[in-house]
Order: sequence, then structure tokens, then C-alpha cells
Amino acid sequence: MLQQQGRVSVAELSEVFGVSDDTIRLDLKHLEEHRLLIRTHGGALPVKKVSHSTPYGQRLNLEAEEKVAIAQIAVQLVQPGDTILLEGSTTTRPMADFLPENAGLTVVTNSPGIANAVIVREGIAVILLGGKLDKDAQVAVGPIVIEQIARMRVDRAFFSTSGFLYNRGATSASIEDAFMKKAFVAAAKQRVLLVTGAKFGQEGLMLSLPLSDIDTVVCGSGATDSELNSLIENGIKVLKSEWNPSSE
Repeated sequence: MLQQQGRVSVAELSEVFGVSDDTIRLDLKHLEEHRLLIRTHGGALPVKKVSHSTPYGQRLNLEAEEKVAIAQIAVQLVQPGDTILLEGSTTTRPMADFLPENAGLTVVTNSPGIANAVIVREGIAVILLGGKLDKDAQVAVGPIVIEQIARMRVDRAFFSTSGFLYNRGATSASIEDAFMKKAFVAAAKQRVLLVTGAKFGQEGLMLSLPLSDIDTVVCGSGATDSELNSLIENGIKVLKSEWNPSSE
């Protein structure tokens, strides 16, 4: 029922199974503890598994308009003179096109694609982290990258994620990606997560960024107001774009 509908309410389940709302809530709590669903205010969502990373070329055009809308909000967090980290992904990539020119910015990235997009902009310095190049993700990965970033301190870091559970945090499809994110987070004064609607409710192999490692979430559609309010209650600033899939 949950997998078919994508979301169920306590009242609906109570009626279907002929038991009290309290019984349903206890059952949902038990199922969530076993990571079989995600409880929401008044109901539950399915946990969608992320088994592997889709190649970069296939992801580049997915949710493209939503990613641009998210990037336009995220870039407003950048201040003149900042040194920022842009983690390589198709979600952070559009930020490169909206960074203000001649504002004394320095961009650190493990993405050759982001570096190439930024280097043609006026008055922006670029530091490209070197390491093993992941063919599918088209980013530098591994211990060499982690060692480089460990020597740096940036004002703001911008990340994306394979999946996001509003009550746990960001998840990664690979162990390598999870450890990379940990290193990037440690180097940043402010940690900003960019999340498209499709990533909400997805669970990857590892929890890469618990909620305590996230300062700001910039998102599109895909999360309910109660879920976003839960993030706010955990001390996370939430910025939501006005992009709507029905407007495409």
C-alpha cells in the first residue's frame, strides 16, 4: 500500500486495518526503527534505496530546471571575498553559472567540469583538487583529494546527495563518496546541502552527513511542510525554491 501510493496517513491505515490511531503510530515507529519506512507528521513515506550512482552524462539533464532554481537560491549565500567549495555534482554544477563576477571569490572544487565553467568568469580564482578521476561521476576522488582538502579552510561548502532522509540526514551510494563528504564538511565554516525533490526519502549505502553536519538545506519540491519544519526544529535553515514540476 505504501509503495503503491507513495505516502499513507495514520487515519487511512487505521480505517483499513480496523485498529486505533495509537496502534498504527506504534507500528510505524517499529517499522521506522528497522528502516522500512520514514515516519512523517500524521503518516509515513517509503524508504527508497539507492543502489548505485547513475553516470554523470545521464544525470546532467535530469531535473535540470529544478537544479537551476536551487542553484539560483544557493548562490545568494555566497559573500564577496568568499572561498567556497563546490562539490562536483550535477546539482551543484549550475551554481558555477550564477556566481557573481569580480567579487573576489575563490572556488575550490573536485570537478573539472565546474572548474572549466568558473574559469571563464571574470575575477574568480579556481583551485582544482587533483586525484583519481571517477569516470561516471566525473570528479576527482580518493585519499589524495581528502589530504588536500584537509589542509584548507573555506567559508562555505555546497554539497548534493544521493538521498536525503529528513530525520537522519544525507546518504551516499558509495563508501568513498561518504568519506569525501566528511572531509569537505570538516573544512567548511558553513555547510549547505542542495537537494532535489527526487532525493527526499531515498536511502543510500551510508549516512554521509547527519543533520548535525548540515547548516542549510536548499531544496525544490518533494518535501512536505511538516518535514521541512522538522529540519528547522533541528536548527537547520531551510530555503525552498518556487520551482514547481507542474509549471514545466
